[in-house]
Formats: sequence, C-alpha cells, structure tokens
Amino acid sequence: MTNKTKPPVFPKDYKAFLHSIKRQIHESRVRSYHAVNRELIDLH
Repeated sequence: MTNKTKPPVFPKDYKAFLHSIKRQIHESRVRSYHAVNRELIDLH
C-alpha cells in the first residue's frame, strides 16, 4: 500500500502574488533603513 499525495495546486497568479509581497517587504525595509539613518544623523 503506497501513500501517494498530490503536490499542492497553486493559483495561476501565485507567482505574481509572491513577487508583490516580496516587493512590499523590500520597500518597507528600505523605508525603515532610511528612518534609522535619519535618526542617527540627527544624533550627531
């Protein structure tokens, strides 16, 4: 008796969805880096 499971089925736009999420994360990181840098510059 073998237990074969089917691979998960992803929506057609899944790749675009992941790309969008990754882009949003990247943009948020860049904004936070800029905010931290501004604060560090203001300290000096």
